[in-house]
Amino acid sequence: MILDVKRVNERDSSGARVILQGHHRLLESGKRLLLGGADDRMEVAGMLRDTRSATVEADTDIVCHVLSRDSF
Repeated sequence: MILDVKRVNERDSSGARVILQGHHRLLESGKRLLLGGADDRMEVAGMLRDTRSATVEADTDIVCHVLSRDSF
């Protein structure tokens, strides 16, 4: 699943919790989260990047490229 957050202005713990819950559900079903448009100010992006359980990039085009590359 690709989640593009580049236009997200407000970042709080409620939003981070929703993203993390969705991420865990995806992992349980054998899928993964690709987070695009995320910058270092987005705490959840840093957490996901540190665990290496999701692809996190500032550029959504890179995320789409990773998805197309890994789909084959």
